[in-house]
Amino acid sequence: MPSVCIVFFAKRDAHNARRLLTETPLDRQACLNRERKPPTVSAKVFVWEPSEANPNEWMRLPVRKADRKQTLDMYSGKMAWYDSFTNEWDCCGEFGPPEAMDEDFGSPLPEAGHQDSLDDPTQEPLMPFQDVGPRLLTPPTQPEQTRDAECYTIPRFVPLGRPVEASLPTQGPSTEADLWQQEVLEILVVYYGYTPPLPLPADIAPTISLVDQKKMVRLLGLSWAHSEPFASSSATVLAKSYLDKIITNVRPSDDQCDLNTSSRLSVATSRRFPYLRVVSTLGPSPKPLYMFDFGDISRVPWKLTMTSASDALMVCRLDASLSEYEVATYLLQRGIPFKTLLPARLAQETPMGPPPPCVLGARLSVTKFSTKDYDSYSNLRTMIVQQPRSCAALLCGGIIWRLCCDTISYDTVLEGPTGWSTVPDANFLARDPKTNQDFVNDALTDVKLSFTSGAYTCYTGIPTSHIHPLFKCKGNQTAIRFWHPPIATFDAGGENYGHWTPYREDGFMRWLDKINNLKHSESSRGPLTTSKWRDLTRGMKESQLIKENLESWSREFINLK
Repeated sequence: MPSVCIVFFAKRDAHNARRLLTETPLDRQACLNRERKPPTVSAKVFVWEPSEANPNEWMRLPVRKADRKQTLDMYSGKMAWYDSFTNEWDCCGEFGPPEAMDEDFGSPLPEAGHQDSLDDPTQEPLMPFQDVGPRLLTPPTQPEQTRDAECYTIPRFVPLGRPVEASLPTQGPSTEADLWQQEVLEILVVYYGYTPPLPLPADIAPTISLVDQKKMVRLLGLSWAHSEPFASSSATVLAKSYLDKIITNVRPSDDQCDLNTSSRLSVATSRRFPYLRVVSTLGPSPKPLYMFDFGDISRVPWKLTMTSASDALMVCRLDASLSEYEVATYLLQRGIPFKTLLPARLAQETPMGPPPPCVLGARLSVTKFSTKDYDSYSNLRTMIVQQPRSCAALLCGGIIWRLCCDTISYDTVLEGPTGWSTVPDANFLARDPKTNQDFVNDALTDVKLSFTSGAYTCYTGIPTSHIHPLFKCKGNQTAIRFWHPPIATFDAGGENYGHWTPYREDGFMRWLDKINNLKHSESSRGPLTTSKWRDLTRGMKESQLIKENLESWSREFINLK
């Protein structure tokens, strides 16, 4: 086995050992279910291959979702390793021999004396909330040949350092209404700083109209299709009352919001809050960043840094026992933007590697887009994320994170920045104004961001006196069209909740369904202009007000330190 693989899996084993200590019963059960039947489509697949430039250097290359099952079929036996913690496959011919084949029937030969009860079709499936004990790291397992759902499953429950559980029933089995109420309260607590009353009042009768119920569900980023218990939950009234105050920029009382020093659960009492300091980006228009500098107690070489004040306080609300590594994993699982800033003095210069084509595709005004065009874009996007520094796509959060989270390994991001790039735009730079210390992080260039969103240069067909030398036709006015919203457009819209939500996932999957059903005659479902994407991602006015007002309150609170 190549030495780089040995180092990679040693680091992963260490990370998994830490995950084992902090995972919830629900997380543990999900891992066990994946071990029983490893997914072959939803799980990320990587192939280890020697570099073309240097055969002694091995690269871990992502595989497109459409090619995952076929790739796993090619790497049989011990050549394919599955890790249930990260839900990732690693394939390499150097890992071990292929499966032994039965000469008579062509089927894999079972190992002598081996019998796995999990392969018994008569065994009852594992239940979602079954309480299980500590789990040992298991050896690689071969996949079941079944197709998985392609939508991203957002982790439902979060490791809170707040007493939300005290507001919920502790006796008897949890009903769907109880789980829904817990989810609503956790969203309010983690992202909006809500302090729930103890105990939660049970005599509140929801008197909210159906229209307002749907609005509240959307403001929380939840899916209306699964929100039947919302109407009968007392959390409904609490959520509406609290969010209405944020929308109207009216400060909640001290016993309702943790953005008050006199609150019983003030975020200022968090163990992480004293380590929070404000730095800024380098450039013509510096922007504030919120860095957690844990000093000597830090376990990683980089500094966990948030791009907004509200997200920084959200990190303070998480369980204090979580390390920076585990907090960063939490952020990666939910598409929350952040940075892993490395002190510039520790960064080394790294080459960019062989770049993919960096010229936007061009189309005539008469062009009709099809699914083949989208497949071509998907292939190009996979080529882009194979570049070492492209792990910065997951740090962007939002739509760029969603487009790449199925391909890029979280472990790649958690290793920290790759170092200085010879391309200036591929460096994200920041400075601490108090110490003048500089920091660096990987970044995607504007061209790569455009490629990731699926940009094309499209000629409008407006007649001019200019004749294009390539297409031999008149009309040089162009418009940039995108398969998915550009990052600046998405981030500024009301559809951006600051984290990926079930509502956004539903919209993302509906758009993919339209593309998959695209015909040559249906250009309206092809790439869209920036202005069209701006209209589609504008969202609700109330969502914008919540983001703006909460960010303003959070900045004021941090500045009082």
